[in-house]
Amino acid sequence: MDDLHAAICRVFRCYLAFCEQSRTDTLFDLLNSIHSLHDRLVKGLNRNLYDSDEFLAVKCLRNYFHHQGEIKHDMRILIGKDIPSVHTDLWCLCLVPVSVVVAAVENVDKKYRQQAGCAGYNVFKQYGDLININPAIFNLVVKIFLLIEDQTSSLKNCKAFQTFKAQIEIERERGMSHFISGDIYCHAGNIDAVLENAMKLAEPDE
Repeated sequence: MDDLHAAICRVFRCYLAFCEQSRTDTLFDLLNSIHSLHDRLVKGLNRNLYDSDEFLAVKCLRNYFHHQGEIKHDMRILIGKDIPSVHTDLWCLCLVPVSVVVAAVENVDKKYRQQAGCAGYNVFKQYGDLININPAIFNLVVKIFLLIEDQTSSLKNCKAFQTFKAQIEIERERGMSHFISGDIYCHAGNIDAVLENAMKLAEPDE
């Protein structure tokens, strides 16, 4: 159980790090920590996330990213405030070309390929030739929290987990949903064109 609690804490530390410094490195650290946690959830608590479309879609991408080092050059993480004409309920956009998601699905074992493709269709947000994966990642972290919330007493020393827990409690007190839609709105013009232009102008992380 110590390994499980350490893995839970790592997920929330990585999530907090991604919030504070939204870069491909911190994103990949988060995806890897989720992958590692899931194995320990199954072994330690006999729980899993296989009924979550967010997990199936993110797992598909993580496995593809894990074997494709150059993928960082195809992804852009854009801070919402840096695109004045765009409004969303998340602080940043994680944009990847549709072709990358298609390739990731094609990389899945044939037995699970259709399931992975449907999951991605359900939770990823497509805009023209681009897909924003961050809403699925955010909602997945919420689902992880809800799945392991009964382990709170063993995580009292994990500041990142406690920070996330405090936000959940505020939302409960106010009757707010813990999940987000991830929809993007644009004041003027075509949102697909705005995002494609922002993608082209943004530099990949070093």
